[in-house]
Amino acid sequence: MTDRDRAARFADARRTGEELADAEPLELDRGYAIADQLAENMPQVVGWKVGATSPAGQSFLGISEPIWGRVFDGGLWTAPADVDLHGDRPAEAEPEIFVRIGTTPDGELRPVDIAALHLGIELNRPSRPDALTLGAGFIVADNAANVGLVIGDAFPTSALATPTDVTVRLLRNGELVSTGDAAAVLGDPLEAARWLVRKRACSERPVRAGDWIATGAMARSATFAIGDEVIADFGALGTLRVGRVPSSRSYDR
Repeated sequence: MTDRDRAARFADARRTGEELADAEPLELDRGYAIADQLAENMPQVVGWKVGATSPAGQSFLGISEPIWGRVFDGGLWTAPADVDLHGDRPAEAEPEIFVRIGTTPDGELRPVDIAALHLGIELNRPSRPDALTLGAGFIVADNAANVGLVIGDAFPTSALATPTDVTVRLLRNGELVSTGDAAAVLGDPLEAARWLVRKRACSERPVRAGDWIATGAMARSATFAIGDEVIADFGALGTLRVGRVPSSRSYDR
């Protein structure tokens, strides 16, 4: 099987929500190359996600920097939202800070390039349940597991002056799952956005005006199955809600 064949299989799994039948560990660079080919089989890019933004996450995966994936058209929802994901496999919901790009960065993200910061929940679903065991190369080839972004209210950039002051409580079906703060994301979610902009600066598709950036998990994710409701409570900054409804969509290969 060629890597282009692998990319087509990953793309099919991402579009349908079905589990990938078999897989193998991949070197990180090869995983990203497969992800580039996967993107050729997907809708247009409307944003980006940054993952492995904690020392513990990077250590577990055996990497020394974060990972990234694309957000494709059709994967953006405005909270409160009830989302219909392809397939019935469980996903994961992560509380995050999202950055909306207003001006295309010139290799470095400056404050003037940021249109707004938003509260958010990223929805992830790897194409295999053993993705973490398969490693970082597999994860990035699988588009870093991203399904989409649930976008909450905007809030002032000044609120991130002290990242530990931006806190979140994540609840699933009314039960507390986890708590955290913005400092869990590389010390500051804006640092994750800066890292991504630099990483993509010389690529065929850099970060540009209108893009969304999901900066990384502030707290442990919640399982997100059909019938679940997940709430991310950011205290004084606001709250956002996402529910998952049974899939009524079909995908024709």
